[in-house]
Amino acid sequence: MDKNQIGATAAYAFAHFGVKGGYEDYVGCFRRLAELGFTAFNLEILEDEHAALFSPERVKQFRALGKQYGIRLPIFTTYYAENDLVSLNPERRRQGLEKFRFSVEVAAGLGSTIMNLASEFTPELVKEYRPEYVHSPAGRFAIPQGVSWQSIWDAQVEVMG
Repeated sequence: MDKNQIGATAAYAFAHFGVKGGYEDYVGCFRRLAELGFTAFNLEILEDEHAALFSPERVKQFRALGKQYGIRLPIFTTYYAENDLVSLNPERRRQGLEKFRFSVEVAAGLGSTIMNLASEFTPELVKEYRPEYVHSPAGRFAIPQGVSWQSIWDAQVEVMG
């Protein structure tokens, strides 16, 4: 018989130490999530600096922590690649694909079977982001002179391909 299980997103960690947490902060999160009865934890690279937390050695350590505390790591989120992936700038899209490839390797190392990509707006079209929290969604948009809807669509199709 299946029992209900509950997991936590990376936002649980960010709520405790903001976006500047280090490895030891995450160790504490694993411990506390286990105490609270959580059975899954969605790890994430939110900003470029977070990629350093997911070296091959640290990925092994995160996986071992999961086993130690009975916490699965079923989902890995690669938010930090989003703005680059959806950019109109071909070089930024290339960088976004590199970040995505790195994230796929991390997810595989963690044993995550789901790769989560957040939806993001093309950064060149954003006039203003909402102020409520770090990485709030866009609030105002504008298509610059000389940029066509077709070029925006073509960039999206290229990345998804």
